[in-house]
Amino acid sequence: MVRVSGFNAGHSSFNFLTARRDVFLHSFDIGSFKCSRPIASYLQRKFPGRLSLTFGDSRNTVPRYFTRKRSSSPLTCDMISVDGGHTSDVPLRDILNFARVASLPHNVILIDDYNEPAVRKAWSFALKSGIVRQHKLFNCRFARHRTKQFVVGKVVQRKPN
Repeated sequence: MVRVSGFNAGHSSFNFLTARRDVFLHSFDIGSFKCSRPIASYLQRKFPGRLSLTFGDSRNTVPRYFTRKRSSSPLTCDMISVDGGHTSDVPLRDILNFARVASLPHNVILIDDYNEPAVRKAWSFALKSGIVRQHKLFNCRFARHRTKQFVVGKVVQRKPN
């Protein structure tokens, strides 16, 4: 199985890697947290050969990674977690880039921070374009006045490059 997720401090990556022994995680992160690289190094030692991590702007690193991988062997993603930039075209580019490598018809896509305007706009575009199908919108209250939203869906169609 292939899982795709952001990294930050490695919490989700650790959960994915400990859930099952057949999980292989390809993670992309801007690398702005000081703890990201040391934690990534630890997880790569703890789970040898199961964590690939690429630092940089996902708008560039994701398509470059999958183009390089596709030339050596086909790679698809069973689970996609988009949890990154919340401005400009970052969320839409992440959705579109990962949709190109989603395992069809069986995949799950998780969109974090749906309450952010750029994320909501990107998801709406993907829905209207027929790229994804929405299963559930979740509202989570974390603090007295803070609610966070995320969406779970499925990639149903790849758009050409």
